[in-house]
Amino acid sequence: MSNIKKVVVAGGGVLGSQIAFQTAYSGFDVTIWLRSEGSIGRCQPKIDKLKTSYLSAIEGMKAAKSAADPAWCQGIAEFGSFDPAVCIEKVNKAYEGLKLELDMAKAVADADLVIESMAEVADEKAAFFDRLSPLMPEKTIVVTNSSSLLPSQFTSHTGRPDRYLAMHFANSIWKMNVAEVMVQDKTSNESFNQIMEFAQEIRMIPLPVNKEKAGSSSTPCSSRFSSRVWTLCQRHLRPREHRQGLDHRHRCADRSRSSTSLALPRP
Repeated sequence: MSNIKKVVVAGGGVLGSQIAFQTAYSGFDVTIWLRSEGSIGRCQPKIDKLKTSYLSAIEGMKAAKSAADPAWCQGIAEFGSFDPAVCIEKVNKAYEGLKLELDMAKAVADADLVIESMAEVADEKAAFFDRLSPLMPEKTIVVTNSSSLLPSQFTSHTGRPDRYLAMHFANSIWKMNVAEVMVQDKTSNESFNQIMEFAQEIRMIPLPVNKEKAGSSSTPCSSRFSSRVWTLCQRHLRPREHRQGLDHRHRCADRSRSSTSLALPRP
């Protein structure tokens, strides 16, 4: 298991709110840091809607015949141990427990993990990391949820290159439970392993990919990639249900597995 308990999500947009809700649903102490009162006004309705979406998904899961059923949401529960009442309780607890905070220093004061999920504007992300860097405890790992920018673009801004990497999520996170994990040159093995474990703890399928090698996660991979990444994923995944989910439910994961290069940390 990871050592992560307290998580801060920076940004409450479409994916930021989903990441925060899924993490809270999985039992973590979660705070969403927002830049303004206006941001709170835009974020709270997203949290309200997510509660409704999770409850609706749980209702639909009751009729699912297998984990391959389109109604099944692997991010919410394992097929073989699904208890709707327990899941509903977790949704309500997540909704009540999520905190929205404008004071960055207060938000990250004891954070084990900060997940940056802000707009894809490089200068704004760099400025955010510059501001964040001196406020975090030594222990904090930082990840960016960026989908189009290289993780290495912000390494020098984080102030902790060994504890910085990328973790990108798919939309509708409770259903498309895939997380791409991407290191940069200075990411430590320990940080990589912590994030791989954390991804599982919030019910994601963690896929190591390498955006850095060719500058894009859509570049062709080496012929060895598929077997190597599958071996690594097997080491980190729950043995049965998640492998089934990867096989027949997550086409986005299959595309990542066939079109990207493995982002293994250096020994």
